[in-house]
Amino acid sequence: MMEHPIESRLHDYVDDALSPAERGAIEDHLAECASCREQVERLRALVGALAALPREVLPTHDLRPGIAARIAPRRPGRLAELLAPKSASTFWGPFADRTLWSARVPLAAAAVVLVVLSSVLTLLLVTPIRKKAAQVQAPAAQTAEAPAAVLAEFRGAEAGYLRAIGELESALGTRGSQLAPETIAILERNLRIIDAALAESRAALAQAPANPELARIILSTYEQKLELLRQAQRTIG
Repeated sequence: MMEHPIESRLHDYVDDALSPAERGAIEDHLAECASCREQVERLRALVGALAALPREVLPTHDLRPGIAARIAPRRPGRLAELLAPKSASTFWGPFADRTLWSARVPLAAAAVVLVVLSSVLTLLLVTPIRKKAAQVQAPAAQTAEAPAAVLAEFRGAEAGYLRAIGELESALGTRGSQLAPETIAILERNLRIIDAALAESRAALAQAPANPELARIILSTYEQKLELLRQAQRTIG
């Protein structure tokens, strides 16, 4: 019997994203492995449940309008405009039409979403950030604003997110024991993914400090982290 396939391969199997040869190898393994069959059945049940959820679920409370309002009087620059609320389809662009997006909708029911995020955050968050960061690091940034001005606006907006995130992390630190161990493990894993994405995009911003697009990517990533923490808090009730 072949070794147990990694989790992502089982996700690809359920999503019919494997070549015929790869799919055949997985099916041969499933014929002999009860634990992997059980995992595949759980994944199929999850995909079926999520398919019935709304395609787009926006956060109940969006910090960006308030942040934009605070920085606009000081300097009505490009960053304030970029902080305007955007729908999920606008933010994710071409990624919104991927198979996983239609099946595993983020930011929906709290308990379900925490499970889904463990398998799709890398695809839907880290990958687009890496691609965008690589694009905006190109030498000729179009009509870039002065680095000091962009960074000043970004730091003010970032401070607002960090305060809100700190408050939620403190609350979860007090009541986190009420979460199931599996949920805590998934939450911690996804926070590590988001923090890695933040570190990567902040490194890109350090190399291109005048580029407001990078600042928007970072602030949007903070919003994803904030929403993940909100969902965990709502799970506690």
